[in-house]
Amino acid sequence: MKKTFTIHDITRKEISPGKGSMVWFLTDEKGLPRKVNAITDVDNEGVVQAVHAVYSRETPLVTTLVYRDLGDEFSIDFSNFNSHHHYPPREPYKPHRLDRHRRIRAEAIWPILWLGVLALLAGILYLISQDFANIPAFLGMAS
Repeated sequence: MKKTFTIHDITRKEISPGKGSMVWFLTDEKGLPRKVNAITDVDNEGVVQAVHAVYSRETPLVTTLVYRDLGDEFSIDFSNFNSHHHYPPREPYKPHRLDRHRRIRAEAIWPILWLGVLALLAGILYLISQDFANIPAFLGMAS
């Protein structure tokens, strides 16, 4: 399976003495986002000595990413690696559709808001009607 990726962001940080983290934010040829994580071995001067993919299936990708820079576009063929490790061919997972859940929550809140507005208006009208009923008594007039 051959894939083409574009690197959009790279983060590097030291986790502990001798260990670090690298994260690449990519998109594939279909525009699907992908985040690739790696753990690094760092020497005393902070120079990266080795990079290890967090997920073994991403090893060839991490090996290639180490030599790439921000904005690079490159292609990689996973076929040999997948067959050697007996990985079945598959498409990457699509990102979760959180937008749909947010939209459902936003649509569900409107009836609640309208009920709140109606209850507030009913309360205001009730208070006004009570005040008007008491105005003659307040002014000292008998009804």
